[in-house]
Amino acid sequence: MFFKNVKYIMTEEEKEKMKDDIRAKTSISSSQNFSLGVKSLTTSNNLRNRLKLFSVFIMFFISIMILVLIFDKLLIPYFVHERTKVKVPLIEGYSFEKVFITLSKGTETVGVPNLIGQNLRQVRISLNKLGIRISNVDYIFNEQFGKDTIVLQSKSYGSKIEYGDTLRLSVSKGKDNNSLVPNFIGESLSSTQSKLESINLKLGKVSFRYDETFVVGTILEQSLSPNSTLLPNSSIDFVVASNKK
Repeated sequence: MFFKNVKYIMTEEEKEKMKDDIRAKTSISSSQNFSLGVKSLTTSNNLRNRLKLFSVFIMFFISIMILVLIFDKLLIPYFVHERTKVKVPLIEGYSFEKVFITLSKGTETVGVPNLIGQNLRQVRISLNKLGIRISNVDYIFNEQFGKDTIVLQSKSYGSKIEYGDTLRLSVSKGKDNNSLVPNFIGESLSSTQSKLESINLKLGKVSFRYDETFVVGTILEQSLSPNSTLLPNSSIDFVVASNKK
């Protein structure tokens, strides 16, 4: 009974020690709360960074897939083959062991060679080997190139034509030895005969016609007009003035 009414009285030192213990516990609790807050913030930042990296990866993957689709569906078909559609015939009901398909590369082209100055026979052989045909041959006189030599070609040297296409050629007949017919009107028959001999022509049929204007023996008409050409040793007919009716 005596001890129930006894009160414990703390000394000053004990009071200070108790305050220090309380402060220490409070400080430890605050430090723990701060550490937990920092740790929670760090975890949140790490999660955000990981989400950002994952988003970047997803965008990169989607971009790569889009590029692959564009390359596969548009670019490769454009460069690999033409867009011309080929109708496949109906082969149902037929039995085949193997089916081989040949794709055309287009029309074959060949380069036109330089034919000027070459012999016609050799040109025919060369063009036949190249797959080029000769459509027409024109023969002309030419003083620069000898007989049967190519003078002109319709397609220029180095140009491209389709296999089996044609060329037109102009071939030299050699130097023009034809005689040019002069104007004999008004000249005497004897003078005319001398001129004919000088240009390798002959005097043909001579007929006479009465004419009061010209002197007897003067050429009134000639069978070929002036400046026309004749082969060597050809003849020309004349009408000569006469005083007889």
